[in-house]
Amino acid sequence: MRKISIDVRIVQTLWFSLAVASLGGTPTKAQVELVDCSLPRVAGLAKCGTLTVFEDREAGVGRTIDLNIVVLSARNGDPETDPVFHLAGGPGQGAASIAFAFQRRAERANRDIVLVDQRGTGQSNPLNCKFEDLGVKVVETLHQKLNDPIGCIESLDADLRLYATHLAMDDLDDVRQALGYDQINLWGTSYGTRAALVYLRRHGEHVRTITLSGMYPPSEPLPLSFSRSAQEALNGLFADCTNDEVCHANFPDPKRQLEGILEQLGRAPVQVTGRAGSRTATFELTRDGLARNIANMLYTTESAATIPFMINEAANGDYTRFANFAVARALSVGTTISDALQVTVVCTEDSWAYTPENIREASEGYFLNGIVTRGLAEDCEQWPIGSVPDDFHEPISSTVSALLISGEFDPITPSWLGEEVHRHLPNSLHVILPKQGHGSNAGCLPRVGRNFINNGTVEGLDVSCIETLQRTRFVVPRR
Repeated sequence: MRKISIDVRIVQTLWFSLAVASLGGTPTKAQVELVDCSLPRVAGLAKCGTLTVFEDREAGVGRTIDLNIVVLSARNGDPETDPVFHLAGGPGQGAASIAFAFQRRAERANRDIVLVDQRGTGQSNPLNCKFEDLGVKVVETLHQKLNDPIGCIESLDADLRLYATHLAMDDLDDVRQALGYDQINLWGTSYGTRAALVYLRRHGEHVRTITLSGMYPPSEPLPLSFSRSAQEALNGLFADCTNDEVCHANFPDPKRQLEGILEQLGRAPVQVTGRAGSRTATFELTRDGLARNIANMLYTTESAATIPFMINEAANGDYTRFANFAVARALSVGTTISDALQVTVVCTEDSWAYTPENIREASEGYFLNGIVTRGLAEDCEQWPIGSVPDDFHEPISSTVSALLISGEFDPITPSWLGEEVHRHLPNSLHVILPKQGHGSNAGCLPRVGRNFINNGTVEGLDVSCIETLQRTRFVVPRR
């Protein structure tokens, strides 16, 4: 096993509709009827269809789910027989909504790309809480807590206990069979890495290669470690600002400024108005809300580059840019993430670890202060909890060739989680992208990923091109 530093940005996945009925939760050998379709922001035609599975796979009766599927054909017209299945993030992201991101992917040169909306996302019986007030949605997003959990549960036509990752990955294997593939290449980002690892454990004989970016293994009850990893990312940002002549000249001590702002908001929250496009929202910005906003900005090197500037503005009483970012993120989450599916997966798979003692030990002394985990823990107290296999939280071991990608300053899925996954995959290479955040696919990484899939092994894989990757230049006031 080898370990190498690297920089990357990777997209999250998938959208589509696919038609075929299954019996007893397992489809007959068959026949998904794919038809030409047009997708938003995708040039040319894709192939679309639906595959029907039982919500209760074990019972094999009752409510069914039509899984949305999209196939983006290889550009060269003569594809390899092992496509790339991209697994989306969240949990809760519908793959189809970001199909546009894959139309020029490097690995699409000679392989089809298959995108499947996981049960409960996208157009596969999406589990979405209804909200009418954008200000409420902003606060929910900042505090990771639903405004009305019981009302949301009662509005959904679903047995929420039946939307765990392992069931979704059995759905995915049904899609593989129905499309006629024997071997597939998995590519997962963020939560998609957990899904891919679960598929590897349950259906590993059909996995040729696996690429994971921003690792979220089943053995780690996220977001319990979010406070620690976000603090590490913020510390790295502040250190880089100090070492950057221009940033340091404009913002000599953003760390001290932020501490003062958080203390002030802890005493007296402020009313702010944010704007994103034509939408505006007025909401109360609390100490924890600002902390979560900063953690969200650390996800990408582009948004992280604005943090010292925005801290300086807030220290002078202007929270406008923070408010604008919060509104834009809430709108994005509201259209791409099925929030009730996210809560469902987390409560079923991770809430066992959300004890007050665990949250306190994992968050004490960090700027994020456990806000995300506490908010989810409160929702989980009222949420229907499903079951997972006995080995679900055990590390996943496999000899399948694996390319593992972490950002050096990933605030949510840090490189030390990637190293834990790496330890159990002997034919893996773990690349750590310098100065990068979450799910990066920057620089030469698309070419590295394509070469890995083409070769089917990490042996001899050249990743030296990553040495040129840099942090995005810090934003400073115009002179």
